Amino acid sequence: QYWGRHLWARGYCVSTVGLNEEQLRKYVKWQQEREPKG
Repeated sequence: QYWGRHLWARGYCVSTVGLNEEQLRKYVKWQQEREPKG
């Protein structure tokens, strides 16, 4: 979810300042791969 220029997801906060869309997509994919399955 987005608030201002930050992305919050399950305890993680990432500033989107200076990130392009591709970098942000890679980060989201990386976070999803780290989540436990089940």
